[in-house]
Amino acid sequence: MGGTSLTPVAIAAFILFLGILIFVHELGHFLAAKHFNIKVQKFSLGFGPPLFRFTRGDTTYQVALLPLGGYVKMLGDTPGEDISPEDKDRAFNTVPVHQRAIVAFAGPFMNLVFPVLCLFAYYTLGPTVISPVIGQMEVDSPAEVGGLMSGDRVLSVDGEHVWDFDQMAKLVRARPQEPTKFEVERKGQ
Repeated sequence: MGGTSLTPVAIAAFILFLGILIFVHELGHFLAAKHFNIKVQKFSLGFGPPLFRFTRGDTTYQVALLPLGGYVKMLGDTPGEDISPEDKDRAFNTVPVHQRAIVAFAGPFMNLVFPVLCLFAYYTLGPTVISPVIGQMEVDSPAEVGGLMSGDRVLSVDGEHVWDFDQMAKLVRARPQEPTKFEVERKGQ
């Protein structure tokens, strides 16, 4: 039995992917807390000792050594925590229950919304793929002489599967002056 070995690139890609998912999740909690004026003390990607951090306003932002999680530390989210009188209205445990529920739900909600936004962006801004369909041909061109017709969808070139027009053209250009076998779909057949 052959196993799949994990390459450093595969491990780095997995950590990056996981980091993005964690960031999006924690960002949901963070944005909801900020929306309700809850004091966010720390926004961390990862656990353990920080690799780097900075503070802006009330919040310390950090990336920590172990990239397998993250957290948003809000004032009042730990039982028995001392809260100063001036911050009492900004503590997680003193805001209305529906606001706490929204803050808690915001992380998983962002994990549901993020893939939809990514797909929308990909299909809106992503690469344009032109189907390998024969358009107008010049009279007596090699394609016409070889029997291709406008509207034919090229499925393969010399047995190599074709998925877009650019790839088809590249395969044809690689065989100048050589007989080339096309598998096409014509009128559904």
